[in-house]
Amino acid sequence: MSGRRAGIATAILVGSSAVLVALIATFRRLGSTSLYAALPVIFLLAGMAAYFLATRILFPFLSASNPKKTAVLAFSVAAGLAFGLFSAPLLPTNDVLIPRHELQIDVTGEKNAASAGDEVTLLWFTTQYGEVNYATFNQVETWQRSGGALTAPAGEPASLSWRGAAGSSATLLFKTAPNAGVVTVSWSGRAEVIDLYSPQVGEYAYTRDFTLTLLDRSIFLLPLCLVLTFGFLLLMIRLASATVAAAPTAKSPRLAIAVFSVLAVALMFTRFYVNFGSAAGRQWFSNYDRFSEGLILGRMALSEREGLFSAGGLAGYVAPVDGSATAYSAQFQYDAYLEGLDFGSYVPYRSQSGGQGIIFSILDGWLPLAPGETLRLFHALAALMSALAITMIARWFAREFGLWVGGVVLASAFFSQWLALFGRNLWWSLWAFYLPMIVMFELCRLNRGKNRPISSKVLAVAILGSLVVKTTFNGFEYITTTLIMMVVPLIYHQWANAEPLRKAMKGLGVAALASLAAACLAIMLLGWQVANADKSGNTYISYLVDTLRERTSGTTQSLEADQQACLESSPFSVVSMYLDGTYLDLGHFIDLPDNTPADRLFKISYALLALVFLVSSISVWLNRERFAAPEERRKATALVASTWVSFLAPLSWLVVFKEHSCVHPHLNMIVWQMPFTLFGFATIALLLKMLLAGVKIRPTSGS
Repeated sequence: MSGRRAGIATAILVGSSAVLVALIATFRRLGSTSLYAALPVIFLLAGMAAYFLATRILFPFLSASNPKKTAVLAFSVAAGLAFGLFSAPLLPTNDVLIPRHELQIDVTGEKNAASAGDEVTLLWFTTQYGEVNYATFNQVETWQRSGGALTAPAGEPASLSWRGAAGSSATLLFKTAPNAGVVTVSWSGRAEVIDLYSPQVGEYAYTRDFTLTLLDRSIFLLPLCLVLTFGFLLLMIRLASATVAAAPTAKSPRLAIAVFSVLAVALMFTRFYVNFGSAAGRQWFSNYDRFSEGLILGRMALSEREGLFSAGGLAGYVAPVDGSATAYSAQFQYDAYLEGLDFGSYVPYRSQSGGQGIIFSILDGWLPLAPGETLRLFHALAALMSALAITMIARWFAREFGLWVGGVVLASAFFSQWLALFGRNLWWSLWAFYLPMIVMFELCRLNRGKNRPISSKVLAVAILGSLVVKTTFNGFEYITTTLIMMVVPLIYHQWANAEPLRKAMKGLGVAALASLAAACLAIMLLGWQVANADKSGNTYISYLVDTLRERTSGTTQSLEADQQACLESSPFSVVSMYLDGTYLDLGHFIDLPDNTPADRLFKISYALLALVFLVSSISVWLNRERFAAPEERRKATALVASTWVSFLAPLSWLVVFKEHSCVHPHLNMIVWQMPFTLFGFATIALLLKMLLAGVKIRPTSGS
């Protein structure tokens, strides 16, 4: 492409980017309804600009003589351009140039005439970026600390000051009470007096919203968006060209796989670490399941004071010395670790070994960093491990079915809000759930390359080792799901290679025995830890039996009314509830108000995905004979079979552990991604690839 043509193309790309970003920002200011109505127009303009850019400037060799390729490339360019441009205003605000605000909290001793005192207690302070640690306040040492609250000294003037980036909003939560006083809150010189008196104890939330300009959101992000967009365009064009010319499941070269893997790790790492794309909602992402992650913070606080294997090395919660807060206060775990607060007792969590807590405690002792920097590094490490696991899965699909299918699987993981929520959490160790399946994928692939069956010894060692790692890092959480995930590669391997059923049953038998051995080792290790923590080995077996009974059949004594009704319902009702769960809420991208028809329309449920996966699977199955090569037919059939075997993985946990599913719907939606949705999107990608490659698809209702 000549320099003049390149300049014109760049000018068109930059100009159209600026115009569309400005349009989107304007409609966002006008309100979500206006943006919702304008979306078709915006995407139509993007598609027209992309078509002109692709066919007249960048790739003039495309003409009407090849309308099929031209249409595919135009669609790819439009999709890439729209994706990049539409995400620009939705990216997190600029951490470098975002305005800093000054907060001042003053207590002068004034009070309401009806108040019995002048107490002022700050319960919580949060911004768009999440909770703010009290250690970042000035004059905090004059206030009294009680768990996760700060109380001004009685009868004395007191102040707190803070300066930092709050983003688009900040909230202060104060305690109201019959003896509460008056507090003055000032944001950047704008003061407001708040009377905290109330006849009953309660809470008062003071929220301040800040206006962010387009410059605040887009500086440095717009160039990044353009680079990502252009890279996405090139990738899509390369994929579309290869798809039209190549066989439906042609393998991709090693260099392309390597580049794909590097880009996948980078993309998923940013997704997991900073919630790139914001599909999960920023506040939800920042504060998700701090209760569970607090177990790791409590473990590290205890390890620093009493040693690595104190309390048997189990994760758990530390409690304040004065007992003013319960041992199950998540905020106190963060404060105890980040600020080095003293604590009086430790409550271990006896349901899993907590190997992740031991590893993080070791690293915490080695690293010469402040606690806050160490915690950010640990989140980055957890996000990287999760990104590597998802990349390995997408890489396997790319090797088997081509980059297009691998890319769609990767995109499905990227847009899953539940994977984003779990990806960097220190407690859940998301990567460990997928490790046994990844090991089996690689083992099957290597043995197929050697054209020989998998050795039973090698299979047993691989399963035993991967499951020991899994149970060490996240215990028996979603264990039935993990075990079925692990055998999915064996099912695929048997179908794709047309192996006798006898060999497949032998492999499943070896997997069952190795799994049983791994479970026994995990129980023995956990029993030793609990015995060491409790100084007695007599309670562990009864505790294990009681825990298993509660998580399967359950008890309604300590449950809310809706949870009791769920527990007493049929397994079909529980599965239906989870099928109604949301895979992705597109309303997060366009700020639709909750519980409106438009909001519900933009929620993609797992039931809808399952229906689409079923239609795609039937289409691929009915048209498998269209593939010329027998190997390709077997692989397509194996993918369909594996998809619906993988459906049993989440189903097993929802049915067998019905009590856990009733109590934890805010957690267990993740099982749909283990690995049913990944395989389901692969069937969709394979079907689309068959269509683009010219394979005639017969109707699913008949021949």
